[in-house]
Amino acid sequence: MALADLFAVSTDDLLGRMRQYARSGWVLLDLQLMERLAATPTTEEFDRLIVEQEERAGWLPVPEGAVIVPVSEAVRMARNVVDRHKGTTCGDRLFRSRA
Repeated sequence: MALADLFAVSTDDLLGRMRQYARSGWVLLDLQLMERLAATPTTEEFDRLIVEQEERAGWLPVPEGAVIVPVSEAVRMARNVVDRHKGTTCGDRLFRSRA
């Protein structure tokens, strides 16, 4: 665990596991954004940063059954699902990044 903390990675990353199972009731926290917001000296700067980052969530709840996978794996899985529904008008929503 000390190595994971030192390198800012999960123990799953150190062991080569591609999927990390996330528990519901937890959140994915954007620590960089939270630290930037905490460091803002004025309310005006705080509000400006939030407006600039409107597509970026400070935290996201982990839904039941969520796993953390590399971006390439997420894109591959989403494309496979969308390809089964060629007529969809909503498939692009699976590919929107929040960062």
